[in-house]
Amino acid sequence: MTVGGVPATALYLTSYELSKQTLEANVGSGGAAVHLSAGLLAETVSCVVFVPVDVVKERLQVQKLGGSNAYRGSSDAFRTIVRYDGFNGIYRGYGATLASFGPFSALYFAFYEALRETALRKLEQPKELPTWAALACSSTAGSAAAWATSPLDMAKLRMQVERRRVGSKSSAGSTAVEYRNMVQSLMRIHAVEGLQGLWKGSVARVAFTASNTAVTMAVFERARATIDAKLLGK
Repeated sequence: MTVGGVPATALYLTSYELSKQTLEANVGSGGAAVHLSAGLLAETVSCVVFVPVDVVKERLQVQKLGGSNAYRGSSDAFRTIVRYDGFNGIYRGYGATLASFGPFSALYFAFYEALRETALRKLEQPKELPTWAALACSSTAGSAAAWATSPLDMAKLRMQVERRRVGSKSSAGSTAVEYRNMVQSLMRIHAVEGLQGLWKGSVARVAFTASNTAVTMAVFERARATIDAKLLGK
């Protein structure tokens, strides 16, 4: 995550800002539709880096220690996945990730921009949020978006961590895979574990996302303000 998370986050935030500016220039104004669309576009771009990192991280997190086929580390996991599953394996769940994090990013930025605008107006600030306000707005937006999209994240996770069972065949003769796509995965989880299964781990996801988005956006807001002030003379 240290190696892959930095460029993925850079792509994510840069893509969002560029998409937002482009959409605003063509539409003529901002608004929820622009922020939703820009968030979705940002996720699409950043997932090119984020998905392989996420697949490796989650395979390592759920494996049984000491097993005969346990990964020895991040690089070994990456090489092993590519060797046995190809690049389809390392990008396994790309569509599901977009179907999960795409709505999350769209909702997150729509919520954040609305809260940010309200905070700027209430605090009578021209364009820059105080750090505490950025933390509050981003953590609130992240919590709401994370909870709403928890079932999608659960389905995506099941697809990514499932390792192909060598020699195991389904009735159709293909390698047995229990979680094939987003819709089928959601239906399977609901059928086996009920509605509660779809929101399993949602509290932990909300707690992680709230803190993660709070720090990320507070630093981003401060960095953007500093660049505007010192390099662009604004």
